[in-house]
Amino acid sequence: MYITIYVYLSEVKLMKIGVLLIGQVRNFDISVDHIKKEFDMEDIEVDYFCHTWDSVANFSPWNNMKTTDERFSDLQFHDHAELVDTINLINPKKYKIDSYNNLEYLYENLYYPEANSTDTDNTVLHHFRNLGWRAYDSESKLTYADWVYFFSLLGQFYSSARALDLLCEYEKEIGEKYDVIVRWRYDLVSQLKHRTNGQRANTWTEEPLQSGAWDTIFFNCLNIWNGMQCSGDHYWYGAAGAFKSFTMNLDTKYIDLVRSRIMSSGNILNENIMQELIINKRMSSRESPKPLAVVRPGATKEMTFDQLYDLELQHEQTKRKLAGNKR
Repeated sequence: MYITIYVYLSEVKLMKIGVLLIGQVRNFDISVDHIKKEFDMEDIEVDYFCHTWDSVANFSPWNNMKTTDERFSDLQFHDHAELVDTINLINPKKYKIDSYNNLEYLYENLYYPEANSTDTDNTVLHHFRNLGWRAYDSESKLTYADWVYFFSLLGQFYSSARALDLLCEYEKEIGEKYDVIVRWRYDLVSQLKHRTNGQRANTWTEEPLQSGAWDTIFFNCLNIWNGMQCSGDHYWYGAAGAFKSFTMNLDTKYIDLVRSRIMSSGNILNENIMQELIINKRMSSRESPKPLAVVRPGATKEMTFDQLYDLELQHEQTKRKLAGNKR
């Protein structure tokens, strides 16, 4: 006597991670293989969503620019076809390219449309104009470094929000949701040599979904930045719901804090404002659980992670020296 047994196997849902690649595309041909290896894990589906700019600029308080006319003088525009080819090295599900010299337009029209008001009694508008906000000049009460710093961070937040838009659009198209979302820079690499598949999976899937972490976007800095309390760069990651809630509003919250500081004291406190966001908006700021490095100019594909990290240390030492000289 033969008995036929039918076994119905339900489809196992893979953990889904969405990686947002944001900011200026720098040295991506070197970092892309590191990024792919970082998120190459068994039984975990990883998709990439890219936002970037059509150009590269030294838009930083560390540069030597002194006037408004100089602030976009070092823009180096990408060839569009080459830029698309570069982005496609990661095979993104979606990508978007914006113009980097539109940051002021974005600020005034997306985040602060009142700035374009013709109302002669608009005291807020006059206050901002008197501070030299819309067009920095020598009479401005804001330091040039603060002006540049604001727009540099605005670019980061805007880029993060647009990449997240792409991810949300794709979720609607496929009818599925991502479990974890990671925000990563094009030129950021991590140390893979001593980290197993399981250790990486723990970082990107288990930690963000632990009870007690539901409202937290994990934020990590390079050790080299700890003394400066820099908070805008490198990566964030977390459970998708919390990540979306935070990222969709982070740029607006930051701008609101900046406005408040300008209106009350006429200055911007740079990283102190970012620290307030991290502390007060249920973010966590902690030392990175693994080494990270930025692929700086002078890097090559043949370099080991340690060599890339040493190159970054040299870069940071140079920046600090330049900052000290300016004082």
